[in-house]
Amino acid sequence: MSAPQPGAPSDPATMTGAPAPPRWVAALAWTSLVLGIVALLGSLNMFLPDPRDMLVRAVIGGIGLAAAIVAIVRFRRTGRPAPPIGIAGLVVSSLALVVTVLTLLQFAFFFVFAERLEPPAEPVSSSQAAAEQAATEREFAEIARTSAAMLEEVRLPDGSYPTRLAVTTDERQLISPDGVVIADLPFGTSVNYAVYVDATQYQLLLFGPNGTRAEVDSEDGITVEHVPYASW
Repeated sequence: MSAPQPGAPSDPATMTGAPAPPRWVAALAWTSLVLGIVALLGSLNMFLPDPRDMLVRAVIGGIGLAAAIVAIVRFRRTGRPAPPIGIAGLVVSSLALVVTVLTLLQFAFFFVFAERLEPPAEPVSSSQAAAEQAATEREFAEIARTSAAMLEEVRLPDGSYPTRLAVTTDERQLISPDGVVIADLPFGTSVNYAVYVDATQYQLLLFGPNGTRAEVDSEDGITVEHVPYASW
């Protein structure tokens, strides 16, 4: 066997005269690798990620996978071996899609399947519900009386009431603009306060759980009742 002549091409594709693929095919291979890396790095956060992030990663990984396949196919059609960059892009993009699918299954388990596995809540009897409602109404009646008394204490010498009230950041207290505690509130209580007639009259509404509403009016007094949520 004779030795290869000096300067003779060693690439089988070049020896057979296989045409070189277009430059954009090589660029496509690099693109697949970059997109695959981006999708894979984004998929490393597997602990309850945002579903929108999972969708974006899946799209990026899918584009990278498609670009890698197109680049490899175009190289093979010219008689040349698949480019290493294209193969790397194919592997990385596929791995990113696999991780994204696993993350999606985790999300589905925690927010869909796990909810179905929870034991059903025990039914509440009508007598128990009525007792809880009565207790809530008594609690809000006491809050309404305390609020009415404190609003009289913070009333200005000219007879006007505070033009506004505020709820603390922990939603536990109703306070005046000067920081005076008007009343302690059960967590989750909604407050609506308004003054009228030059701030010499007011109306305070307290909305609690189970449709409980307490109304404190400087003219009409205190009313506590159960109101359906649709009537709020």
